[in-house]
Amino acid sequence: GKIIPEGGIPPDIGCLVNNVETLRNVYMAEKGKAVTRRALTCIGEVKKPSIIIARIGTSFLLFLCLFGY
Repeated sequence: GKIIPEGGIPPDIGCLVNNVETLRNVYMAEKGKAVTRRALTCIGEVKKPSIIIARIGTSFLLFLCLFGY
């Protein structure tokens, strides 16, 4: 594999990096469909480390409650 130099970014070494959710959102846009949900990950010092699918606009306080913070 390639190594990104300190202070560099992937395009500096000819790489393109994209996350799966962004690629899905581009696909949905091409199909003319609205993106109304997104994946959220919460790990660390919480009672319920989780990955959830949430509606855009859901309150941050609700997420904290769901994750047991």
